[in-house]
Amino acid sequence: MMRLALPAAALLMLSACSQPVAKGDAAPAPAATPAAAPAQAPRAFVEDLYSQYRKDENFSPFANQAQWFDPELMAAIKEDEDLTPEGEVGFVDGDPICSCQDSSGMSAAVQGVEQTSPTTAVATVNLWANTPDERPLKLNLVAVNGQWRVHDVTDSEGASFLEALRKANAEARAPASRS
Repeated sequence: MMRLALPAAALLMLSACSQPVAKGDAAPAPAATPAAAPAQAPRAFVEDLYSQYRKDENFSPFANQAQWFDPELMAAIKEDEDLTPEGEVGFVDGDPICSCQDSSGMSAAVQGVEQTSPTTAVATVNLWANTPDERPLKLNLVAVNGQWRVHDVTDSEGASFLEALRKANAEARAPASRS
């Protein structure tokens, strides 16, 4: 009996310290939990991504965007599609992951991956497509539900695909100027 009395007394003392919630008031929201760090290394994600091009000559990350892109990038791509008149080509006229319209003959080498935080990383990739000239890209990765995803792609001059896409979407949303 004494074993049950002590925990019950402790529970009563703790409940006396908490403030009652008035009828109609919402209980305080629980503290947000930080994004979980992915179990897979960011390098493994990038190597898996580029291996898809070798496995399937018709591979496109657009076929299963949620597997490769983060929600922010997917939303910008979707907006581009929605803003593009039927029968026309929008801003996204190629594959940003291979920096190409046709990936046949493309090869990629992951040069390095720097994990900048538990949930962000930057991968440097060199691409070749039927030429001896390499095209370096940087993939900015973020953790989404414990999985790495591409947030943005920057070219060798530091131009951001996501920023250019956002700018194109904003211009397409703006009303046409009148002369």
